[in-house]
Amino acid sequence: MTAFGEYSKKAEIAFHTPIIKHNLGEILAKNHIRQLRIAETEKYAHVTFFFNSQIKTPYKYEDRIMIPSPKVASYAEKPEMSASEVTRKAIAEIEREKYGFIALNYANADLVGHSGDLEATIKCCKHLDKCLHELIPQAQKHGYSIILTADHGNAEQKKYPDGSENPAHSLNPVLCTLISDKKLKLARGKGLSAIAPTVLKIMGIKRPKEMGSGLI
Repeated sequence: MTAFGEYSKKAEIAFHTPIIKHNLGEILAKNHIRQLRIAETEKYAHVTFFFNSQIKTPYKYEDRIMIPSPKVASYAEKPEMSASEVTRKAIAEIEREKYGFIALNYANADLVGHSGDLEATIKCCKHLDKCLHELIPQAQKHGYSIILTADHGNAEQKKYPDGSENPAHSLNPVLCTLISDKKLKLARGKGLSAIAPTVLKIMGIKRPKEMGSGLI
């Protein structure tokens, strides 16, 4: 019915993938800002291919780091996944002060959440909390503002009303936290599309007409 990328088979496509112009990565590249995308295997495509509007080729000034995900039958067996390794590598790159923008994805809350295992999900969230306590101070120390958010819920709702395991995404509103030395007032009731213009606002870059308003 639709295609996610190049498609050469002799079949009609009902819904063509729209071409998105002036996404965040493209705008940063046009402004000569070095950017880093980092995640473990399970979420690598989310910070590269999908983040770049389904474009495989990196933009100019864009670097990518993929940390291998653990090889287990279920991530409930290893709730920490590779979050510690992602954190250590991200901190090392932050300390280099090479990048003006870093996109990092932690896979745990979603992938462990999909197991439906409540205890494993609690463990993964505690581990993520530990990782963020290591990462955020280092980012602040080197002058970064941090936007902490997600595109959907999962870990916060692991039981159905009847008490059975719930492995699915939730429909709950997602929190967005901005950590910055700048005194900023955030708007409420925005969606995921507000993140990119918010990043540009913080960086002092004019948002393109294709983007809506941000959180600031």
